[in-house]
Amino acid sequence: GFLFAIIIMAFLLNYFMTITKIPIYLADLLNGLSLPPALLFAIIVLMYLILGAIMDALAMVVITIPIILPLITAMGHDLIWFGVIIVLLIALAMITPPVGMNCFVLRGAAPELSLGEIFKGAVIFIIPILLLIVILYLFPEIAIFLPSNMY
Repeated sequence: GFLFAIIIMAFLLNYFMTITKIPIYLADLLNGLSLPPALLFAIIVLMYLILGAIMDALAMVVITIPIILPLITAMGHDLIWFGVIIVLLIALAMITPPVGMNCFVLRGAAPELSLGEIFKGAVIFIIPILLLIVILYLFPEIAIFLPSNMY
């Protein structure tokens, strides 16, 4: 029921955004600011970090991708690379307090652990994931090596 409601609302939001062309206007606005690509990418990562702390991963992806995708396309980034980055950002969101759903799942699997202990254990994974995102930004070939060799 809840998943179906999210999908219906996402469809309506995407329809609204298509009609109003908000993603195109936002991409044009951000491109018009003449910010360096690295700064725009850092803003996108920061946005996902903040949203990941307060939203469920599915809702976050469904709401943000239609807005961010035109910007990523305008920046000239590979969409497969961006998909890998999004997966890493969602993995990060799934362990970031207070909504980190994976931590709540672990709490159900290991009831002897407190939620605080689980979040403390999850924090050590934040830095490596962020480091991997930076490495993939600097060397996008890592993410697109196998897909580019398939065709």
